[in-house]
Amino acid sequence: IGHLESMSFLRLDSNGFTGQIPTEVAKMTKLHQIHLQNNKFTGGIPTEIGKLKNLEDLRTYDNLELGGTIPDELWTMTNLQKIYIWN
Repeated sequence: IGHLESMSFLRLDSNGFTGQIPTEVAKMTKLHQIHLQNNKFTGGIPTEIGKLKNLEDLRTYDNLELGGTIPDELWTMTNLQKIYIWN
């Protein structure tokens, strides 16, 4: 997934994905939107997502095993306009 650097929209919602959200997503520096909702991700939101300076929309809701704290890096992302992270 980290080799898709020019992708601007990553939509992987409602696919039954399991495991942790890959940290390699941070290599996709042109991303504006990440939709990961309604899967079975575990762990937490990777702090590396804070490197995505163009990110405007992050959706991780309905991943019942996703937990932990919201990374501080998200609060310093100046382009982030929408964030949906409930269970």
